[in-house]
Amino acid sequence: MQLITEKAFTTTLWESTFPKITVHLVENLPTSTQHPILDSTSGEVIWVLCGVEHWQNLIQQAIHSGAKVIALTRFAQIDEFKEAFAYGASGYLDALSTSETLQLALKTVQGGGVWLPSPIVNQLITTSANLIPQHQEPDLSELTPKEKEVAKTVATGESNREIALKLNISERTVKSHLTQIYNKLNLRDRMHLMLYIKGKS
Repeated sequence: MQLITEKAFTTTLWESTFPKITVHLVENLPTSTQHPILDSTSGEVIWVLCGVEHWQNLIQQAIHSGAKVIALTRFAQIDEFKEAFAYGASGYLDALSTSETLQLALKTVQGGGVWLPSPIVNQLITTSANLIPQHQEPDLSELTPKEKEVAKTVATGESNREIALKLNISERTVKSHLTQIYNKLNLRDRMHLMLYIKGKS
């Protein structure tokens, strides 16, 4: 596993989370956009910090050599996410994520999945939902007042943390409410709930 970053970015968390990771500072790489360090990485996961010089080419070359790439961002933006995935990345997450999140993202990508931060997922869901015409009013009569409040807040695209802060409850309570909401409304997941609340499911 490799991490391509810059001197200004601290790698202590990475080295403690993944003791065998090889860290490359982009300022020490050859000036060519073709980097030999990426030539023998088939099956490996390479983490690339967005914004470093030639980061798009680094992703592309790593993918071409058979590696999987997770792009790291300092601030999640839909355009940067689209660019990272256009060049072949399988994951996109906050560079300052916790050790647990980094490990989960790695496991997901190694297993063939895709990893995105919740603000990007929420934005994609909201954008998709707005493209579908509304055809029915959602029936929320089975929900408690607090569950209705949580369900309607989810529909705005806010994360569990944002909902918890807004409603002055814990994230665990938000998750508990969501489980009850899914069960009562016979919904599969957050996306299904968002579509349902918007009358599009």
